[in-house]
Amino acid sequence: MERHRPTLRLLETTGGFLAWGAQFTIVYMAVSVACSRGWGGQKLLGLPALPAVIVLATLAALAAAATLLLLGLKRRKGSGLTASQDFLNNVTILVSALSLVAIVYNALPGLLLPSCS
Repeated sequence: MERHRPTLRLLETTGGFLAWGAQFTIVYMAVSVACSRGWGGQKLLGLPALPAVIVLATLAALAAAATLLLLGLKRRKGSGLTASQDFLNNVTILVSALSLVAIVYNALPGLLLPSCS
């Protein structure tokens, strides 16, 4: 049986949404600043800077959400969870899975469409 840590449990449960929100903010902030300042064609280590920022932010968010999803699935296999702990674990799994979809959905326009037209 796991120890009751409400703050940590809240971060686990909402962590997928936090990862998606951070990725959303980084991607749209980078595109807005780059396009408004005329930096759309800049290079970073020989690669186009804007798609590189989008890919890095997306990979970091996907890693965070996938880690939480795997943690929830691993915890589900273990026994000894109370009804409320099991419910929160299922919410963590659902939120993390939905966040993975949202993160990919958010990254696609930045990678498939021209950034600054």
